[in-house]
Amino acid sequence: MRLLSLLLAALLVGSLASAPGVRAQALSFETVGDRPLDADDLAFADDSTLWAIDPDVLRLPRDGMIWEEVAENIGDYILPLGPDTLLASPPLRRSLDGGQTFTEVFDEGEALFEAPHSGTLLAGTDPGTSGVAYSLDRGATWQQATLLDPSISAEARAVAELPPGHPHAGRLVAATWDGLSYSDDGGRTWAPSSLWGDAYTATGVAVGADGAVYATFGEQWVAGVQVAASTDGGASYEVVYGSGVTIGEIQWIGALPGGADPEVGVVVYVEHDGSVWRSDDGARSFGPVGRVPFTYAWPSSRMGHALLGPEGRLYVAGSKSGADREWVFRTTDPVVGPAVAVAAEPVGVPPGDPVVVGPEGGSFSFAVRLGNETTVPLSVEAWSAVEGPLVREPVAGPVGVSLAPLSPSSGWSRVVRQGVPASAPPGTYTYTVRVGKLGAEVIGEASFEIVKEAGAPLGTGEGGDWTAEGWDEAAAGEAPSSGVSLSVSPNPVRGAATVA
Repeated sequence: MRLLSLLLAALLVGSLASAPGVRAQALSFETVGDRPLDADDLAFADDSTLWAIDPDVLRLPRDGMIWEEVAENIGDYILPLGPDTLLASPPLRRSLDGGQTFTEVFDEGEALFEAPHSGTLLAGTDPGTSGVAYSLDRGATWQQATLLDPSISAEARAVAELPPGHPHAGRLVAATWDGLSYSDDGGRTWAPSSLWGDAYTATGVAVGADGAVYATFGEQWVAGVQVAASTDGGASYEVVYGSGVTIGEIQWIGALPGGADPEVGVVVYVEHDGSVWRSDDGARSFGPVGRVPFTYAWPSSRMGHALLGPEGRLYVAGSKSGADREWVFRTTDPVVGPAVAVAAEPVGVPPGDPVVVGPEGGSFSFAVRLGNETTVPLSVEAWSAVEGPLVREPVAGPVGVSLAPLSPSSGWSRVVRQGVPASAPPGTYTYTVRVGKLGAEVIGEASFEIVKEAGAPLGTGEGGDWTAEGWDEAAAGEAPSSGVSLSVSPNPVRGAATVA
């Protein structure tokens, strides 16, 4: 019986790579809707309806599976503004009936943007103009902005607004065909940044959790992807990353909360071939975290457009030349999850079922795996806790754990033998493996249930000693042959408590 338990434990450690909370790779993708579209642009409405244009206008209701055709041959860009108001371009057209009819409101217009805090609407405009047009009345009328360096005409390709609380709150930053510019008057006038001129092609811009402005750009005579960061609201930039490898160009960059350091956040970019790269150190370094599963063949088959959905998932439209169509894809999970993925599963127990311990107590084995979802090394603590008729934290640990970058399914693993004393009060317990800093923070956890059957006297010791073996021994796919017995001490955070 002991040999069988060891074999089951070894198998379970290997299977934890597919358990909830631990992913075989950082990002995986699924198709969206009932058919491929070859969408030129994607946008979410406030009610989470996904809009697409190809050049027909289509929508996918929240939790829907079928693309609904709304209008034919409208343009290349789409921007929903409310339940019934839509903008499309080029040229700039406006609909007040949910896309059933459109009226031209401006003879220019390319990519469309809404500054979420001020409500200013912006559109890229063709070379020979200022490159940006703005609307202050929800798209009814438009005016060309003034470019303070009129020697270069640069169509805006992406726009970010600095949020409330930022030292430059309300400033707009634009990524254009000729670098990066910014506006402090709601888009009326634009000043060039330090990355400006016909040697640059900026493709994306985003504001990080740390308040920095991150931009992706190409530079004449410099190979590969480059990322620049600005700490003064987009006026001046430092080039902080360069890949040295040219694959088309970066199509999208986004900044998200969370990651290894929540004060810095996460920066993600997507290249033309659909490869997705992530940084947890302020864009100083990036690691590959997935690839959109379309067939890449530059320039006939490539990524078309990307955006973050309201649930934190990445949506990407593939694009093909000619009559062929490509799918819209999305990640199956949010782009940023817990910094450390945790999986814990009892050995020999069907998934979802509790571990049952008899009145006289006993022990059981469980397998645990920790994986680093970030692009930087992490040093954390791991421990276990039990909550139910009594509360103990830690039950075992803490132990120090070092996790290599991007090791979501191949990190630290153990097979632990956990004892439950006869004096433990009967009832249902939640057994939890936690990661972080004991007494300070928890950055990841996984749980399962224990049922302690009634029938034995409680005795003394407020539930007795819960001992665990195996926390200090690497599993490497095998159950421990020996271990250190970790006796329980009073919980330094909450103490031990008996619940009537």
